[in-house]
Amino acid sequence: MLNVNLSVRTFVVGLVFLFLVLFVWQIIGIVVTFFLAFILFSTIKPVVDYLEDKGINRSVAITLVYLSIVLFFLIGFYFITSQSWIQIKFFAQQYLNSINQFASDDAMSVGILGSVNSVLQSINKDLNISDLLNIQNYTDLFKQLVTSLSDIGFQGFRLIGGVLGGFLSVFMIMFLSVYMVGTRKNFYEDLVVLLPIKHRTFILDVIKKIQDGLSAWVKGMLLLMLSIGVGTYIIILIPSLFLPEYKLASLAFLLALIAGLLEAIPNLGPILTYIVAVIFAIITGSPVAIFVYITVSFFLLQQAEAILLVPVVMKKAIDIHPIVSILSVLAGLEITGSPLGALLSIPIAGTVQIIILEVISNYKLFHNEPTKK
Repeated sequence: MLNVNLSVRTFVVGLVFLFLVLFVWQIIGIVVTFFLAFILFSTIKPVVDYLEDKGINRSVAITLVYLSIVLFFLIGFYFITSQSWIQIKFFAQQYLNSINQFASDDAMSVGILGSVNSVLQSINKDLNISDLLNIQNYTDLFKQLVTSLSDIGFQGFRLIGGVLGGFLSVFMIMFLSVYMVGTRKNFYEDLVVLLPIKHRTFILDVIKKIQDGLSAWVKGMLLLMLSIGVGTYIIILIPSLFLPEYKLASLAFLLALIAGLLEAIPNLGPILTYIVAVIFAIITGSPVAIFVYITVSFFLLQQAEAILLVPVVMKKAIDIHPIVSILSVLAGLEITGSPLGALLSIPIAGTVQIIILEVISNYKLFHNEPTKK
C-alpha cells in the first residue's frame, strides 16, 4: 500500500498556489498588459540609461525615446499600409474574379473549396468587390468601409469598440512602461523589499535575467524580421530582371511584409511564408522554374539566417528548444485564438523556462551546500 505523507504546510501552500493561479486567470487581461509593458520597459531602459550617461536629463531622454518610437511606427504604418493596399488592390483586380469563379464551380463546391466559396460569397455580400476595385485613395476607402459597416449593423459597433479598446490597451502599456523606466533603479526592487530577506537576492536575480532575456529577444527579433523581410523582397524581385512576363514581382512587397511578420513565429513562420509564396506563385501562373527557384532561395535564406544571424543577434536572448517553441505557439493560438497569443507565447515560455531553471538550480545548490567540506 502506498503511504502519502501530506503535511498541513504543504497542503496550505498548494491551496494558496491553486487560488493564485485561478486569480491570475481571472485577471489575465491585466497580466498580459503588465507583461507587455515589462517587455517594453526591458527594451527601452538600456537606451534611456545610455542617454542619461551621456548627460541628457532622464525625463528628456524618456520623452525622446518614446516620441521616436511613436514617430517610427506612424511612418512605418503609413508606408506599409499604402504599399500593401496598392498590391492588394492589384491582386484583387487581376486574380480575385478567377479565384471566385473557380471556387463557385458546382463540382468543386465541397470540402475546403466549399468553405472558400462561402467566404468569398460573404465578402461579396458585405464588401462589394467591384466597388473596392474602384477605390483610389484613403478617403474613398473610408467611405466604403463606413457603408459596409452600416450594412453589417451591430458588427460595426463591435469593430469600433475593438479598435478603441486596442488603442486604450496600447496607451496603458506605454503609460505603465513610462513609470517603470522613470527611475534609474529597477522599479521591481522596491516591490521585492516586501518579501522575506532570504528570498530577495534570488528573486532579484531571476527578474534581472528575465529582463535581460526579453530585451535581447525583442532587439534580435526586430533585426531578424527586418533581415528576412528584405531578403524575401530581393528574392521575389530577382527573376523580374530576366523574365519580362514574371508577375509575382508585383506582389514582392506584400510577400516581404508577410515574411517579416511571420518571422516572429519561430520554426513555423518560415514554413508558412513558403506556403504563402507558393500559393501566390500558383495564382499568378508562374512557371515550374519559379517554384524551384523559390524553394531553393527560401531554403538558402533560412540557412543563412540560422548560421550567420541567429547566433549573433540572439546569443543573449531567451533560448527555447524548437519543440517547446512550436508547442507554445500552438498553445497561444488555441487559448487566445489570435496571432497576438502566438507571438506572446514565445517570451512567456522563455520567462517560465528561466524561472523553472533558476528554481531548480537554486534548489540543487541549497541541498548540496551541507555536503561540502
